[in-house]
Amino acid sequence: MKSKRHASDSTRLAPAIGAKEVPGKMAMQRTVQFQLRPSAGKKRRPFTLSGYHAPEPGALVRLAMHFAVVMVAAGIGLAVGGLPSNLIVVPLLPLVALTLVIIWVLPENSRPPTRFMGVTFFAYFVAVVVWPYYLAIQLPGLPLIEIRRLFIALSILGFLVSYSISQRFRQDLLDISRTSSREVKLIWIFVVFQALAVVFSVDVKGSIPTFVKNQLGWTAVFFIVAYVMSKPGNMDRFANIIRCLAVFLAVLGYFELRNQGLLWANHIPWFLKVSDPAMQNLLSPMFRAGEYRVAGPFSTSLSYAEFMAMTMPFFLHAMFEGKKLYWRAIAVLCNILVFYGILLTQARVGIVGALTAHGVYFAAWTIRKWQQERTNIIASVLLFVMPLALVLSAAAVLTVPRLRIMTLGGGEHAASTAGRVEQMKAAIPLIIKRPVVGYGPGEGAGVLGYRNPAGELSIDSYILAAALNYGLLGFIVMAAMYGMFAFKGVRVGQASKGETSLAIPAATGIAVWLVAKIVLAQEDNVSVVYMFMGVVAGAAYRVQQNAGSGKSPAMRRWL
Repeated sequence: MKSKRHASDSTRLAPAIGAKEVPGKMAMQRTVQFQLRPSAGKKRRPFTLSGYHAPEPGALVRLAMHFAVVMVAAGIGLAVGGLPSNLIVVPLLPLVALTLVIIWVLPENSRPPTRFMGVTFFAYFVAVVVWPYYLAIQLPGLPLIEIRRLFIALSILGFLVSYSISQRFRQDLLDISRTSSREVKLIWIFVVFQALAVVFSVDVKGSIPTFVKNQLGWTAVFFIVAYVMSKPGNMDRFANIIRCLAVFLAVLGYFELRNQGLLWANHIPWFLKVSDPAMQNLLSPMFRAGEYRVAGPFSTSLSYAEFMAMTMPFFLHAMFEGKKLYWRAIAVLCNILVFYGILLTQARVGIVGALTAHGVYFAAWTIRKWQQERTNIIASVLLFVMPLALVLSAAAVLTVPRLRIMTLGGGEHAASTAGRVEQMKAAIPLIIKRPVVGYGPGEGAGVLGYRNPAGELSIDSYILAAALNYGLLGFIVMAAMYGMFAFKGVRVGQASKGETSLAIPAATGIAVWLVAKIVLAQEDNVSVVYMFMGVVAGAAYRVQQNAGSGKSPAMRRWL
């Protein structure tokens, strides 16, 4: 039989020196004599001062600690419930700071939650397009909970945790940033101008929430997308999602036209209804000359048309780069369907955006084809035909009445054109007055003070809005940032094969957005543009990796 013996933490069982085996009745039974001796190792002490032991808190101390936690939570709850919506973020700042500290002190881990970050980002991508921002979860005593902000908050949480616990993640993100160092520096400089605009804002309390929203939906989105797109397969996934979203919106626009109003306007559950009158007005149908204008889930029909035009380069890419003929045919049909959706808005910005999308992408693809296949006769002919096609297109717009009205406007557009001229004349002196810091994020329209015939504050050009919000220097930095990402996307696309060539439609989408911003101030699609910038940065990183590994020496010319 075996007997159990117990040893204390400071001793262990060991055979006695010189112990002898004692024969018994059976040869297989042996008895070994044991003796206790002190353990060779010592008990590890806690990482504290020598001789110091933290005293156990008494019942009164524990009660005081619990009471303090309850009072702090109650104070934050009262502040959130009592303050106006634009100041709710103030009492939450200590909690945000505490959360960031907890994330920062997390231990290193070789498995960061990058997959969670990517999944929640794609959920945000779908929500930011198809979910109207004026439909939010509104429960009694709680602030508005926007679906898109919920998803981006989860994605940012995954990003921060990954950055904190993974050295590999930090190094990859640094390498991606270095690949597009000039463009990323412009992003950070633009953030500085936004922060300065908040400090010197005419309404600091109103500018702070706008600044925070911009950093969550713009800056953070760029770095998340840049990392996600640096992994194989995600660029194709992004392109397929944006194509599906565009087709869905086109079909939705057709049924909305038949309904002569938003399909969900009279079917919104009580917990999604926002009490803000300005948001409620967005549910009202819009008409021009007695014809309904499709708006979809966007704030205006112009933003709907802008997004649809931004998606067209991805259909063109499928048409020119598709591997199978039937996929190319489907891309052609979908491109026509998207253009039909633009026509339903009666928005000139959509027509101009569609022309820009086709012209820029066609030029970029032709140059790419000619660079990669110098012996390709079709590419060579198209390269020299492009200037002639540009001249003929401009002539057609100026001479064909239908095209001229669709792009440049006619008599029914005279009022909006005159309004833009008046706004520009009034904005120039205001911009010159504060050229460095501007008037604060989101304050441009109020400072300008222009009102449309309905009596609402209105500003029709993003150029004027950005110059008023962030100052003339801030606007120049912003424009340079977008322009350089568009240019870099075209250059990266010249050196690409496979899914990294999607940098070309992403860059074309940025160019379309820049053209639309001349006459459109709404920021519905700014987050999508930052996604396109992230696609360009991710593609540039992957192309440089391939060039460094010697897979494609031709890539080095373009990087």
